[in-house]
Amino acid sequence: MPRPNAFENKFVCYMCNYSTYKMRNLRAHVCKHSGEKPYKCGYCSFGSGRKFCITKHMKTQHRLYNFLGYVYDCQHCKLYKTTSLKDILAHCKACEYMPRPNAFESKYVCYMCNYATYKMELIRAHVCSHSGEKPYKCRYCSFASRRQSYITNHLKIKHKNIKF
Repeated sequence: MPRPNAFENKFVCYMCNYSTYKMRNLRAHVCKHSGEKPYKCGYCSFGSGRKFCITKHMKTQHRLYNFLGYVYDCQHCKLYKTTSLKDILAHCKACEYMPRPNAFESKYVCYMCNYATYKMELIRAHVCSHSGEKPYKCRYCSFASRRQSYITNHLKIKHKNIKF
C-alpha cells in the first residue's frame, strides 16, 4: 500500500489503506477486519480488539468504580473487595483460592484471572492492566504509566534536556 509519509505511517494494513506509526494501533485495526476480540471481560462474555474498551465496559456495565475509585473484586474467593491497589496486591499473595501450581513461580496470582508471577512489579503492572490504573506519574508533564520503567524511558526521551 502507498504511504504518504513512511516515517509517520510505519505500519500499513494489508486489507485496506489504513496506516499508523504504532504497531499496537495496527493490531487493533486488523481485529476490525478479522472480528477477533483478544481482550476479554473478567465478568461476562464481552470481548474487544482494544484494551481500553474492556476497561470502559467494566466501568459502565459492571460498575467497578465507586466514589473512592476502582473496586478490586477477587474472582477466586468471591469474598475480598477493596479500592486499594496495595491491599489487592497483598491479597494476590495470600488468597488460598487462587491457583498456584508452583509455589515459587506463583508467589502472586491475579485477583481476576490466572496470571501468576514471582515479582511484585509484574503483578502490579498486570493488575493495573485490568483496572486501567496508572500509578506512576511523570513529574514534568501529564504522562502516566502502569510501570515505573515506562516513566524512566519517557523521561529519557521526552525530557532529555532536564537535569535529574
